[in-house]
Amino acid sequence: MVNVKNFVTTAIITVISLVLFLAFFVNKEQVPAVQDAALALQVFVIPLGGFALGLGAVSLAMYYTKRIVKKQQYWQYNAAALASMALVIVLGFLEADPQTAFQWYFLNVLTTLETSIWSILAFFLASAAYRGLKVRTLESTLLMVAAILVMLSNAPIGPALWGPSADIGAWIMNVPNVAGMRGLNIVVAVGIFVVALRTFMGRERSTLT
Repeated sequence: MVNVKNFVTTAIITVISLVLFLAFFVNKEQVPAVQDAALALQVFVIPLGGFALGLGAVSLAMYYTKRIVKKQQYWQYNAAALASMALVIVLGFLEADPQTAFQWYFLNVLTTLETSIWSILAFFLASAAYRGLKVRTLESTLLMVAAILVMLSNAPIGPALWGPSADIGAWIMNVPNVAGMRGLNIVVAVGIFVVALRTFMGRERSTLT
């Protein structure tokens, strides 16, 4: 027996995806209906994205409130996050001038916290790099040599210690690194295409749950 809910969802996904896909290959002068439909769908995404953002904020607020009421582990951080989110929403609605408390909060609180988090992550990255660059196999040796050359090429002391390090580091970033990233992007694109086909045929259940 056909599941009506899954069938309708799959049909909507298929039609919208095909319209947006064909808009890249169809000439607007020859088939203007396809371009107009694609433009209408792209405009529709804007209020839909706003609704999804609001729904996510409400869901997050409910989750934090539940943890605060039950005083679960680290509920103080949940309270701080909830208060910060509420403050930003209130300031965004009340203030119209860009040089306001909302602007100050964004530049002096949020930006400062982000900088601090990235600074802390730098130590974790250094620790992970130390563990990952241990010379145990040929692959780890090549990875370590490439990492050292790239770091030397980006540090001012690198060219001073060894002149060719800048050119070698640039070659590693522009040739092997770009080639690897292109191969990875191709694999990801093929995977997305396969998932799209499975979704169109109703075989990808993860999109329907």
